[in-house]
Parts: sequence; structure tokens; C-alpha cells
Amino acid sequence: MKKDIKYDIGKKIGTVTRMPAFVLAIQGWLDSRKGEKSIPDAKVESMKNKCTSIEKREALITESRYEPVRKEGKKALKIIKEYKDMQDAPEIQDNSPYAIRERARQQRVKAETKGKQTEAKIKLLEVKESLVHADIVLVERIRRTREKALNVKIAAYIKGVRKGGIPDYNPNLELVDDAYNIYINKHKLGDEAIFTVAEKIMQEAI
Repeated sequence: MKKDIKYDIGKKIGTVTRMPAFVLAIQGWLDSRKGEKSIPDAKVESMKNKCTSIEKREALITESRYEPVRKEGKKALKIIKEYKDMQDAPEIQDNSPYAIRERARQQRVKAETKGKQTEAKIKLLEVKESLVHADIVLVERIRRTREKALNVKIAAYIKGVRKGGIPDYNPNLELVDDAYNIYINKHKLGDEAIFTVAEKIMQEAI
């Protein structure tokens, strides 16, 4: 499975506003002169909400882009489990014509399934690597989104407010991790199953 070069860390990071920093600083200065702290508070909250919205969009893009990958992982898990169940199943011991035919059928099916199982193991390792990559990229894109929002855009606006009529302006800049946590929790069971079996494959335990 090739790395998805279109989904990378530095591509098209969203922004909470198209206004350049110096314009935001001017707006902050103007808003602070209106005499009500609620005005800059509302602006800061609006940009924070926009940041959260961007993060949710990033999570949805990741989920959509890697949905086929997870389906491949689920299919590979099924093949691996079916082969293991087949290997663990006891053989019919009697020598009746039915038993002889059934043993021959089981051996044939095992031989046919073994090749599929090997392919499934390789696929599962590729799926695991791809999902790890997706998680790393999502975390970094969210980090960069926040950095751009808090340290550039919102910071410029706050600087303008402080230079205007509210020198001690210090709004709450805390952001929640809802987008990432929702994404992780939604796929937790399925991804853990993939990672667990992939780890056993790497340790040659199955």
C-alpha cells in the first residue's frame, strides 16, 4: 500500500480567518475602543469555534480517506481468522467413505486458503502502517491548525486589543480535543483488532 502523498502534514492547513495579522491587530484595537470587553471576547470565541470546525473537518477527511483501508483490514482479519479456525478444527478420525472424502476436502481447502492467508497477513501489515501514518498526520495537522490560529491570528487580534483600551486583556484560549477523540474512539475497536493481529504476525505468533 503506497503512502498517500496527497494527504500530508503541510498541505493546505485551514485558517480561522483570511484577514492578515496586521489587519486583525487593527480590528482588535478598534474593538477595544468600543468600551465593552464582550466585543473582543465574541471575536476570539468566533475564531476558536472556527478552529474547532477546521479540526472536525480534518477528522472527517481522514475518516473518509481511510475508510477503504479499514475495509481491507477487516477483510484480511476475516481471512486470517477463518484459516486459523480451520487449522484448529479436529480432523474426522474414522475411515468411512464420508470421512475419507471430508478429510480430502479439508486438506484441499486448507491448501487453497493458505495462500490467501499469506496475502491477508501482508495486507494487514500494510493496513496497520497506513493507519499509523493517518493518525500521525491528523495529529500534526490539528497541531498546526491550532498553532496558526492561536499563535498568529488570535494572537495578533489580542495584541491589538491590548494596545487599545484593554491592556490587561487575557481571554480563555483553551481548545477541546473533541474532533480527534471522536475519531479515535469511533474506530478504536476495529483499529485495535488490526494492530493486535498485525503485532502477532510481526512476532510470527500466528
